[in-house]
Amino acid sequence: MSISTLKEKLCGVWELEKFTDTLDDGRVVHTMGEKASGYISYNAEGWVSVQIMSPDRELFDNPDIIGGSPTQLARAATSYFAYAGRFETSEAQQTVTHFLQYCLIPNWVSTQQLRHVKFEENETVLILKSDPMVFDGVTHNPELRWRRRMKK
Repeated sequence: MSISTLKEKLCGVWELEKFTDTLDDGRVVHTMGEKASGYISYNAEGWVSVQIMSPDRELFDNPDIIGGSPTQLARAATSYFAYAGRFETSEAQQTVTHFLQYCLIPNWVSTQQLRHVKFEENETVLILKSDPMVFDGVTHNPELRWRRRMKK
């Protein structure tokens, strides 16, 4: 019986079950809404893709790609999050690092995003936690819970 590596365990498509963010004062918030949806996909060639969106996103008045008003475009951008790039794992640390080549947030392109990895329920649930992040002077501790949908 062979033991899978962390990279092998990650490979596949995972659907978002829960996205919580614990603030430095202990409050738990749902940045993308309590019913946020999305997926993360890892492949054997070392690529990761993430798509997350808020529920009940507002439709544009004009349904083409740039048809929304400035307010609608801003709401669309803040109710959706996406990035893609390469990834590497650390067996010793049980972490995965995402090397962002594409990202909705321009400032995150060419950055590295470290995630601490934990599996539950016979490796059908993936929990990813980042190190604390500070935005506007507030410390955030995001945790994303994913359920396996497809395995490579």
